This record gives sequence, structure tokens and C-alpha cells, in this order.
Amino acid sequence: MHRQLLEFLEEVDAEFKDIPYHSDERFLSRGIVFFFFFHLLQEIKMFLIVKKKPAEKLDDPIFVRDLAFLADLSVDLNNLNEILQGKNKLITKLYDGIEEFKKQLELSIEQLEAGNVDSFSCLKAVVEEEPTEDNQSVVQKYIKLLQDLLANFRARFADLSRFETDLHF
Repeated sequence: MHRQLLEFLEEVDAEFKDIPYHSDERFLSRGIVFFFFFHLLQEIKMFLIVKKKPAEKLDDPIFVRDLAFLADLSVDLNNLNEILQGKNKLITKLYDGIEEFKKQLELSIEQLEAGNVDSFSCLKAVVEEEPTEDNQSVVQKYIKLLQDLLANFRARFADLSRFETDLHF
């Protein structure tokens, strides 16, 4: 089926020619799968229709918005993960990466509370394509998810705050 999907994507001249697989050893690629899947959603829906295996879930606007949000968030998490992974990294760089991500979450929450989805490119595309009467209610659950994620980061990295002065030095 994968080979057939590749051929189909080639036929329809899709933006991307494949969806990368992931494995537990290559955790970073999991987020990329969401990103590619979202960007190939129309082509995947057409492919499934051609194969007479339509997936009604892919036509559900709530599911598509959730997928878009997940694709955006996973890209940001992948970027942070790349900063934190690897050998011979200075603790100050790791600390800065975590602090920058927390600030990015705070800013994203503020923007979503104001009804602004500009920092979420996939979600923005969905909201612009299918605008709703009240975007605030649409993104309220995403605000809660980001608040929970921020609280989780603050709790998990609370020990670093004891060394904040030293790290800034």
C-alpha cells in the first residue's frame, strides 16, 4: 500500500512525495510524521477514496483542527528535542533552550487567548479555510493543552531554577 501511495503522490504532484516513518529509536521523526500527514491530507483522502477505503474522520473539521494543532506543536517540540539531544552540550545552552520554549508557550497562550493563531501555521490554514463564528471557542481547548504543557515543563525543570543565577553568569 505504501508503494501505491508513493505512486499516487507522484501522479497528483503533491507537495511532499512521502510520509517518513518513525521508530522508537528516532523519536524526533514522530512529529515530522504529523506535519507531513497534515500537509498531505487532501492527497491521502483522495488516495483512500480511489482505494475505496474512505476515512470519514479525515472529513471531520474538529479532527482536522486537532491534527493541525498537533502538527504545529510537534514541530516545536522536535526543535526543542534537537537542542537537548547530543553530546558535549553546555548546560547553559540546554537551560536557554528550555527557557526559550517555556517563553514560546507563554506567548502562544497569550496569542490564542487573543484569538490570534498566526504562530500556528497549520492551525491558521485550517481556521482560514473553514472560519467559524467564534474562533475563541475553537482554540479554547488548545489554550488549556498549552497551559498544561507549560505547567508540566515548569514542574519537570524546577530544579534548574535553583541554579538560574549561576547559569546566567
